[in-house]
Amino acid sequence: ESINLSYFLEDRIEYFTEVAHMKGIEIQSQMEPNIMLHMNSKKLQRVIDNTISNAIKYSNENSSIEIKLFLKEQRCYMSFKDYGVGIENVNKIFSRYYRENSDKGGFGIGLNIVKSIIDEAGIELLIESKPKVGSTFTYIFKEFHQQ
Repeated sequence: ESINLSYFLEDRIEYFTEVAHMKGIEIQSQMEPNIMLHMNSKKLQRVIDNTISNAIKYSNENSSIEIKLFLKEQRCYMSFKDYGVGIENVNKIFSRYYRENSDKGGFGIGLNIVKSIIDEAGIELLIESKPKVGSTFTYIFKEFHQQ
């Protein structure tokens, strides 16, 4: 289906804002308007929700999460940056049931599901992470258009 990613992402951010505030986390967003893509909305929601909820879960209290949606070199970038625990082993985080920090809860399947969705949709993912500093997840869409 055709989805306005700018509007869709804003809606998901709004959904998570109160949860973030309970931990003293401010979600800041910067988005280019009217970026359209063809994708299953439930799968897109799963990718966005898992990424935002992980950012909240692994962020330090009283910090921020920066979400950006922008165009660069004929590609669409959607990035999520947190200031938190970071990731020790980026290569293992997509393995089913793998959890770097079992204190935080969860079952270790969220990123495994995200990986299968983005692989199927041809979405590239870049991860930058430093332990005790934070992580940035950037999804790169090749198929999109701006209205």
